[in-house]
Amino acid sequence: MIKRYAAYDDDGKILHEILCGEDEAKLQELPTLLMSDEITADHFFVKDGQFIAKQQLSLSINKSIIAADGVDTIIINNIPVNTTVTWLDSQQDTITDGTLEITSDMAGDYKIILDHPHYLQETINFEARN
Repeated sequence: MIKRYAAYDDDGKILHEILCGEDEAKLQELPTLLMSDEITADHFFVKDGQFIAKQQLSLSINKSIIAADGVDTIIINNIPVNTTVTWLDSQQDTITDGTLEITSDMAGDYKIILDHPHYLQETINFEARN
């Protein structure tokens, strides 16, 4: 019987879904777990062989508008360690200390995406003004 399985990594991040039988699921390179209909990779992760609902990040952001002078700074705190930051140009960085500081010397609207396997993805918009 064909069923839906989640293939996940060591951090519990669901990398993809597999439609297969139980025997084929056991042969996958990554660990797998049988998924019910309400489970999605966007809203759940795997811990100790169980699906856990992702929680909203509890961020502290000092402001959303800065001067485009390369000095004025947005400070985002309470970011979980190992969160991936994706910038507008698709460059990615990893948070190692729980804090992100952002400056810009070019006026414009910007957004970053924060992604951690155990939390809901968060998009942060900010503006740099002349």
